[in-house]
Amino acid sequence: MKRYSVIIILPVLLALAHIPLEVPFTLDSVVKVLPARQWVLSHTPDGSLTAAVYDHRTGMVRRQEDYQFDRGDQVQMRFQDDWKAGTRVKAGETVASIVSNRLSEQLVLLKNQLAVEEANLGVVASGQKPQVIAQFEEEVSLARADVELRRKTLERTKQLQAEGLIAALAVEQAENALHDAQARVRLAEKSLATATSGEKQEVVTVTSSRIASLQKQIEFLENKRNKYEIATPFAGEIRVENSLEGDRLLVEDTTALILQMPVRLRDVRYLRQGQRIEMQWLDQSATTPATVLEIGRRVETISFEQVVYIKALADSGQAEQSVNFAPGASVRCRILCERIKLSEFLRRSLRWQL
Repeated sequence: MKRYSVIIILPVLLALAHIPLEVPFTLDSVVKVLPARQWVLSHTPDGSLTAAVYDHRTGMVRRQEDYQFDRGDQVQMRFQDDWKAGTRVKAGETVASIVSNRLSEQLVLLKNQLAVEEANLGVVASGQKPQVIAQFEEEVSLARADVELRRKTLERTKQLQAEGLIAALAVEQAENALHDAQARVRLAEKSLATATSGEKQEVVTVTSSRIASLQKQIEFLENKRNKYEIATPFAGEIRVENSLEGDRLLVEDTTALILQMPVRLRDVRYLRQGQRIEMQWLDQSATTPATVLEIGRRVETISFEQVVYIKALADSGQAEQSVNFAPGASVRCRILCERIKLSEFLRRSLRWQL
């Protein structure tokens, strides 16, 4: 029956094909709208932090940074709490900060050691003073008392952990605190010995070297802490995502929009790189001009139909004004290509089954 219907309407179509009339050639698809660039700062439940810049125009990761922390370190990532979705930020603006408990503890310890070494330098350089010796004796006594306190705390922590009341991380932190306290005892005892025995010029030189080394370590850690003030690499709209997989802060450059859409394999031949097209948003009755950037080579199957993905660049600013979208959302659209003659339209659109 279909064969006879085709035979009946064929003369009519052939007659229409000779009419000098041009009609628009269109392709229906579903487009995914992406910002031109996207910076993502991720904090996963295991404590790892990464920052990456995604260039959707080229499909490449332009820059990626991993923030490494010591084992057992408790790390917190703090976002600005006064931002709302869609807030714009400037390039270089601080958007998050990282707080490392281990780094803070190291800085406090090194600064205390530096203070002791500077005081010790005054002793070895100027000779013995009874009041200084008494001060160091008191520091030794306090340091030893602190060790005993830390030891008892560690014992209680181990007991609580064995009973399942606290996590194993608390035991590790208590052990680290005990080790730091023991190091302070050794340092205080050494300072006391220096004050009571008197030192030669060589000792003064060694003490000065230790002071210089501590100062460099402190400077290194402070520079490291400054890097934990994270700034966005470019201007854009900011939003925060919270999920069981972790927290993500995103800054999106929407000055240009990238459109990704599947096109049936048999229709790809009618598109070319650099071609001007018009995107008609079916759900919002709006249109946006765009330029074809890339035609993919990989063939995929969607709903039993072979398709190839193409990528287009929406004209700057016009997509934002003409259509409301959520980044990454899929939008029904119609691709308006060039106007063609009716005969060409029939050749492209009809599949004869004789």
